Amino acid sequence: MVPGDRIIVNRLAYRFWAPARGDIVVFAYPKDPSRTFIKRVVALEGETVELRDNQVYVNNELVKEPYLKPGDYPPFDPETVPKDNVFVLGDNRRESGDSREWGVLPKNYLIGKAWLIYSPIQRIKFLW
Repeated sequence: MVPGDRIIVNRLAYRFWAPARGDIVVFAYPKDPSRTFIKRVVALEGETVELRDNQVYVNNELVKEPYLKPGDYPPFDPETVPKDNVFVLGDNRRESGDSREWGVLPKNYLIGKAWLIYSPIQRIKFLW
């Protein structure tokens, strides 16, 4: 996703299913719920997430992230995600304000699952 993309969001997704690792989610920003953000779920409740050597590890297992461009971003010490929360990261890890900065995301802040980029026309694609 890039600034200016228009997306379709499935607002019913998390009423019927739990978020999954890799989901791109739209949510109310925890520091200002009047704003909405979009990030990727990388760890679920009860899992321990850590960033080291420019890689994400969940429960000490490397998470493959083929959608990321190689980059250099700071490490993040292991943190266990509490019940009813998820850990989200932006795909632009170097510049992203995400769970590393403001903490885990309560599930009740989830608005929906990003489903499709529909505009601009040259960027149309499904996001699953």
